[in-house]
Formats: sequence, C-alpha cells, structure tokens
Amino acid sequence: MKILELLLPWDEFNKRSYPQPYIYRIGAKGNILIYFGAKHSLDAKHEQNEQIKEQWESFLVETISGRRKVVAEVYSEGLFLDENHAVTARGESGLISYLAKRENIEVVIPGLGKQEQMKICDEYFSRDMILYHHALQIALQWNRLEDKPPFDQFIEKFLMRDKEGTDWDDTDFTLEHIKNIHESLFGQPFDQKDKDFFSRMTDPSQFHSITNEISRKQNDLREVQIIDTIVKIWDEGNSVFVVMGSGHAIIEEPALRILL
Repeated sequence: MKILELLLPWDEFNKRSYPQPYIYRIGAKGNILIYFGAKHSLDAKHEQNEQIKEQWESFLVETISGRRKVVAEVYSEGLFLDENHAVTARGESGLISYLAKRENIEVVIPGLGKQEQMKICDEYFSRDMILYHHALQIALQWNRLEDKPPFDQFIEKFLMRDKEGTDWDDTDFTLEHIKNIHESLFGQPFDQKDKDFFSRMTDPSQFHSITNEISRKQNDLREVQIIDTIVKIWDEGNSVFVVMGSGHAIIEEPALRILL
C-alpha cells in the first residue's frame, strides 16, 4: 500500500480538534519513536520548549544503549549561543538541533526543497498561483518574526531563490507582481501585516482558495518524504525523536503506526 493512502484524510482531520503540542510514541523500550508535534513558535519563553526538553530527556534515558537519530522540519545550520538563541533563530527545530548536537546525535531533515515542490506542482497549477502561494507562506513567516526586517527585502530574497531554483523564465518573480495577483483575486490591496489571512489561505486543512489546494498538494509530497525518511532510519535500527509541526504529526500517525 502506498504511503499516501495511509495518511489521515483531511475530512477526518477536520472532524475534531487536537491538542497542541500533539505527542505520541511508538515501539518498546530500547527502540522507540517519540513524535513531538509542535506549534510553530520563535518565542523562547513558550511553554512547549520545556515540554520538548522533557520528552528529549526521556528519549535519551530510554535509548541510552542504542542507536538514535533526530528528524526535524527545518535545517538549522550554524552554531547557536544557547537554547534561547536556537528558538528565536529557528523555533522548535532550532531547539532540538541544539539539544541533539550537544549529545552528538545526527539531525536529519527530510522532504523536498521548496523549489522542488513548486516544480512538481507545476503539473497541476499555474505558475503564478504557485508563486503567489509561496509568497503568502513567506509573508506568514515574516509576521511570526519578533524582530522583523523590512518586508520588501525579506520576501524578495525568497522570490529570487524561487527564480533561481525553478528556471521559470516566463514568470515574474517580483513583489509587485505578487501584489497584482492578489488584487486581481480579491479586489483589494495586499496587506503585508494580515497574518490571519496568510494563515487561512495557506492552511492545507481549509478550503478558501486554490492556495489551500496547493498547500494540500505540497503537504502530501512532504508527508510522504517525511514518513519515508523515518521508516528508513527506523529500519536501520535507530530510535527516532521527531519534532515537526502538529499537523504533520496528526496526519502521519496512522501511517507510522502501520509501517513501524
């Protein structure tokens, strides 16, 4: 059976609410998976940081005599000054990367890169809508930052990466073009501070616009890559500590309980 067929369907996901963080474990002592489904946060004082550390300490104790690896959502290269710096720089992924490096435990980042996802979505959606969707994701990320750089500089840096990574010579990768697409769709100016709008329109569990559909397609691609990575690490004899967004944890749980 294909991994995609084992994921929790979106209609089932939407039928009930789930706690955040969403945490579960699979396996027995000595060979376990602990999945910490986090709320994305760059707040060093967020209570979930202590919860991650508690689960991590439990994981270290239970797997002390075995092989182990960490799977995280975002690549966190470079050195962090301390735990607080790790969180403010890279959120929960930064924290677990910092903790794992302290124990000399490898951190694996699964999934396709953003530009690879965009190129696959090119088979299903227009390039303008794929680019607009990514711009909304970038705008949401900017709104989550405590110390915000100028918005234009922040988003254009990512748009130029998209241009270089996709080779879409027929596409306009400027912020001005993103604003024009937005106005043509919604009849009002692009508001860079409308965090709730960016969150709604990029949420794969919602159905407001084609942007939500693009999120679901990209999310499916990522879920398959994440699960495939976890299963391979597990089959190599490792215990696994996973820190991902809570949505990933929930959607992947049925598949992981069957495959591990």
